[in-house]
Amino acid sequence: MDKKIKIIFCILLMTIVSAGFLLLRKSGQKQTQNNSKVLKYIDAKTEKPTIHLFDDNKFVFVAQKDGIGGIAFGQDYVSVLDVHQKEINESMIDREKNGSPKIAKDEYFNIISYDLNVSGFPSKKTELYQLLGKKEYRGAYDINQYYADNKDYIPVTLYKVGNNESKDIMVDITNQKIEDFENFEDYGKSPFSTAEQEMSKGNVYNNIRQAMKEKYHLKFTAGYIDTLLSKEDREKIDISNTNFAQDYPEMAKDIKNLARLYMRPKQYSTKEWFDTVLHWFAPKGQDVLEVYATDPNTGEKTQIKSYDELMVWSANHPE
Repeated sequence: MDKKIKIIFCILLMTIVSAGFLLLRKSGQKQTQNNSKVLKYIDAKTEKPTIHLFDDNKFVFVAQKDGIGGIAFGQDYVSVLDVHQKEINESMIDREKNGSPKIAKDEYFNIISYDLNVSGFPSKKTELYQLLGKKEYRGAYDINQYYADNKDYIPVTLYKVGNNESKDIMVDITNQKIEDFENFEDYGKSPFSTAEQEMSKGNVYNNIRQAMKEKYHLKFTAGYIDTLLSKEDREKIDISNTNFAQDYPEMAKDIKNLARLYMRPKQYSTKEWFDTVLHWFAPKGQDVLEVYATDPNTGEKTQIKSYDELMVWSANHPE
């Protein structure tokens, strides 16, 4: 009987030890997984886009292979982000301090800007965290460019994880310094709103947009042309039979990777943009893309071949 008890005791002991080992192993695995979360980084890096500056340096064609986004388009610079930041999760947030961990030495948020005024478009790096000094805020990944006072700026939203605290700043790309966002009262107002209103006479603006979408799967605006978001639409882009493809064959090769085709802000003219686009995207050998102004009262359509013709039509059809 004693022998049986000893055997049963040994079996129970071995079972307990094995179970403890398994629990310890799982605990170690869980800790490793938690550590991997702590060490996980988010990387946002856009390679140098293909840039063409042409027609007396007034127009810029920017192409980016394998997708769009992550690029800011300005007067003097085309900029992209190069970011390496920790992915912050709830377990990393210190509720007592009401914020996320401070930025580590290996984290960075850099703006890489390519100079449109220098041959070869050399780059320069603006290191945001070095400019900020304090390591309390991380940057958001959105990127836009803003032109004011003859300078290019990048607006950046900084945030603390955990308490939703955030603030906006303006990064002066030219001088590589930070400025107070509140000094830019006009930010957010479209620089092309007046141009859009002028082109909208007789529904011409929408007529051009529709023609560009249906014929070429491109998106037209009052200040630039880019691609539609759908990958299917991008694959359908074909401008081979246009004046643009004939005049600029190298750029036409990159059209499926178009990020933006635009007129630089300082040189921008509604008349020149309107007339140029109508010529570029007309069929080879034709002067202009076929678009019409429509009389809202009679429905009568009048072909518009230039900005000046649109202004004359508008004067004769006051709303």
